[in-house]
Amino acid sequence: MNIQNVLNLILPIDLGFAKIAMDLTNDYGKLILANSITLNPSTLSINAAENHIYIHWIAVQGNSNESRQENVCKSFEAILEW
Repeated sequence: MNIQNVLNLILPIDLGFAKIAMDLTNDYGKLILANSITLNPSTLSINAAENHIYIHWIAVQGNSNESRQENVCKSFEAILEW
């Protein structure tokens, strides 16, 4: 989101929930991933269970679960896998 979206009276938002697969095996890594996603603007981690994380988005990006995983998790997972 940028300043134009904030100042626009008719917000172009695409609310939605997404179930995204996580490749992390460490519980602490999953916790840090969920917190990192929540700290990003327009996203909120709802639940992290097993190998999936449920996310609420103001502006959903991607048409498939693979593309959503790439947009949200991959950059964090590379750092958190230890």
